[in-house]
Amino acid sequence: MHAFSRARGLVAQMTLEEKVTFITGQSGRCAGNTSPIERLGIPILCLQDGPAGARPIQGSSQFPSGQAVAATWDRKLMYKRGLAMGQEFHDQ
Repeated sequence: MHAFSRARGLVAQMTLEEKVTFITGQSGRCAGNTSPIERLGIPILCLQDGPAGARPIQGSSQFPSGQAVAATWDRKLMYKRGLAMGQEFHDQ
């Protein structure tokens, strides 16, 4: 709930132009890139769209699909999967 409240607070401070440039994507090295909102301390986000692992990087693992993990109803497992995927991408 803390993260949700913080996100709502940040979005409430954004101008319409900032919201549009943040969600429409920008050019960059990743499959998707957001614009930074420096005045609010929001950095560029580097997004990847591979549902079972980051692409297009070399040597990435193949993770279970999000639907398969969701079907377990195991929140700890979901968290561990997301953490591992993010760490692998970060390390690349």
